Amino acid sequence: MRYMFLLMMLGFLGCKSIRIDNAQKKYFKKGIKQGKDYINYSFKITSDKEFIVKNISLENNPEKLEYFYKNEKGESSFQMMNPFPKGTYIFKFKTYTLGNFSKNEFLIFDYIINGKKLQKKTTIISDEIKHINK
Repeated sequence: MRYMFLLMMLGFLGCKSIRIDNAQKKYFKKGIKQGKDYINYSFKITSDKEFIVKNISLENNPEKLEYFYKNEKGESSFQMMNPFPKGTYIFKFKTYTLGNFSKNEFLIFDYIINGKKLQKKTTIISDEIKHINK
């Protein structure tokens, strides 16, 4: 009985290998006539295991997102590592679908750890509106 409890606890702890923090979005208003307004999204992933990113999406939004990441050293890339080593990463992407800024949105993060397909879902916080002048 004691061993069964220990195995169950290890199984539950193993599910918490990826954590999503600081999921937020900022609205950027164009500063020049030729510019476009956009919403910039960012979130932090911390993992204690290697993982493979399968997809990053917004719930109920079919738009294909092109994202990039920064590692703990501040190095950034559009090319995804396969797999990502354990560590902390900041992922960023932008969209021109502006009507969603004031709405509650959910980030969907699909990934694989140890051959098992998993998914995390988190709320995205609206941060602020920024005016950019270029």
